Amino acid sequence: MGTFESARRAWHWLRRYGRDRRGNISSVVALLIIPLVGVIGIATETGNWFLIQRSAQNAADSAVLAAGQNDYINPSGTSYIAEGRSVASNFGFVNGASSTTVTPQKSQPCPLPLTGSNCYKVTITRSVPISLTRIVGYSGTGGTNTQSITATATAGPINIITEYCILSLSGSGTGIRINGGPNVNLAGCNIASNSSGASNPNQATNCNGQNPLAATVSAVGFADVNCGAAAYSGISPIADPYAHYATDNPGDLTDTCGGVYTPQNWNGVLTGAVPIRSYFTPNNLVRLVGLGGLARMMAGRLRARRAAA
Repeated sequence: MGTFESARRAWHWLRRYGRDRRGNISSVVALLIIPLVGVIGIATETGNWFLIQRSAQNAADSAVLAAGQNDYINPSGTSYIAEGRSVASNFGFVNGASSTTVTPQKSQPCPLPLTGSNCYKVTITRSVPISLTRIVGYSGTGGTNTQSITATATAGPINIITEYCILSLSGSGTGIRINGGPNVNLAGCNIASNSSGASNPNQATNCNGQNPLAATVSAVGFADVNCGAAAYSGISPIADPYAHYATDNPGDLTDTCGGVYTPQNWNGVLTGAVPIRSYFTPNNLVRLVGLGGLARMMAGRLRARRAAA
């Protein structure tokens, strides 16, 4: 009898336990705790990775502009590398610290719409330890238990279209020289010299005594800032816009007084304006370029298109 009673009570307890709904949430939570922690870990760590990547992108954008401008001023050295890394460090990305590398490069292929291989590139990479996402089995980049975060920015030169009112065609010596010249006023006028002269006494442009106030002075060789408001050295030679008017036929140069000029190089007044136009790259203007940009910014004459790797 005792055995039967014990069995009946056990059965009754089991039936009541089966109908009881108290504590079922605890059981579900116990079963789902690992997936829940994994989801929270993924959200937390990936959010942190995104913030680091955005900061690295801002650093790369600024660093590549600084590196490009530095190299245009000092094209023969490697100071652009130190310049780029110095700017990146201001954003908290110090090369060689905190598993961070900052790599400025020059002579890189330019992305569309630019062409050529005269662009600059800065790549910032940082390895960040992972913790919570390991719960769901993720072991980081290459299974190293760290996540590699990379940001890349590319900058290229801006070509400026400039029209000149005075152009010296000589390829050597001093193309434009103004000594004294108190009555010379070239305000609003751009001047250029095709001379490759780089130093006195044969520099391409040379203004002594008074600045003629040209808007821009450009030269294949040395452009003297004393000749205008802005000077740009190292431009490409500009073709003679009047070359197709040249003639060696004496009949084309009839003197209204009845004589005939001896054939020689001809300088004359032409009907209609023929602009002397050139493309050149100022030594302090570069812009960010790239495809797949996440944002654009305008800052004076710099246009940026951020390219996140």
